[in-house]
Amino acid sequence: LGALPEGEHRLVLSLDPRWSARGTGAVRVEAVSVEAVAADDPRHETLAHAPIVHTRKGSLDRFSDAPLVAWVETFPAADAGRELRYSIVFSHEDGGTPLDRLMATWGRATDIELVYAVEVDAAGGLRRAQYQGKDHVMTAFAGRREGRHPVLYVVTKNNMLSDRGPATPRVALAPVAFSLDGVSREAVMDAHPWTHEVSAAEVRRQGLVVDG
Repeated sequence: LGALPEGEHRLVLSLDPRWSARGTGAVRVEAVSVEAVAADDPRHETLAHAPIVHTRKGSLDRFSDAPLVAWVETFPAADAGRELRYSIVFSHEDGGTPLDRLMATWGRATDIELVYAVEVDAAGGLRRAQYQGKDHVMTAFAGRREGRHPVLYVVTKNNMLSDRGPATPRVALAPVAFSLDGVSREAVMDAHPWTHEVSAAEVRRQGLVVDG
């Protein structure tokens, strides 16, 4: 939800049937959990810099290429600074690597992308910030922020981003801290096995899988 001032706040949740697939039965909210993370909490920094991502125009209308899980890795930087790297597991990619190559190379139908990297100094001050733009080029971020959250926009069919774009439906995923030491990026999916199910259902809906 971003930074909130001290005091009482009211959070309202509502279901929009336009974002629920037909024929899947009633959608229901089974539980809601809200947690405030104070500025002196070790998790605060990685949450504060997490990107807000506007989805590619029309993609969620087709329940396609949905951002599912975000994670963050922390690396040491010069003079006691830190680099935070944010990645997202998308349910698939409508362009880019074909499904057969995704499966043959990585054993998954999802698209996993580094979306944003930020370096801060020892006191938490911003040194530099980049996002992964078209053609997988890391580009200096010069867009709008909400607090410290950069606002990014998916602009290609293989989920590359820009710091400018249309006001489409957006997601603000709370990133999980995850170390990839000794493991592949797919370990993030294995830690959230429902991502495999969502992705498999998507590619079947799109007619990309033929039952043998």
